[in-house]
Amino acid sequence: MKLTICGSVAFADKMDKIRNELIKKGLDVLVPITAEKIISKEIDHNYIEDLKNGEGIANYIKKENLIRRWFDAVVRADIVLFVNEEKKGIPNYIGANTFLELGLAYHFGKKIYFLNDLPKEPFEDEIKSMEGLIALNGNLDKINL
Repeated sequence: MKLTICGSVAFADKMDKIRNELIKKGLDVLVPITAEKIISKEIDHNYIEDLKNGEGIANYIKKENLIRRWFDAVVRADIVLFVNEEKKGIPNYIGANTFLELGLAYHFGKKIYFLNDLPKEPFEDEIKSMEGLIALNGNLDKINL
């Protein structure tokens, strides 16, 4: 069974821990492309922050074709897990790209889980309108295989 993890690359270390735990349960797990580069030490968080501060992040995303490539990973998955830790002072954070991935997963009828409670900002109404989203409250054992 294929599981794709989505979320901010700021959560790369958490994603790696989750991936390792889920692999032990027999799942085929993918983490976001840039998160994988951070985990493997090919790049670091500072590199991404420098791109954001220098307004080069859009060029990086385009050059690597990240949105399209990760959409393909979401479509191929049986399960999509959103890692939504606190970021920027926002509990259960998901950003714009992650919200795009959520919409895609929902449209394609994927089993959708959030590591923590469902986000309240900034997409609360849209998220509430999606049926079948499950908050794990940190307990990966609640993923229905």
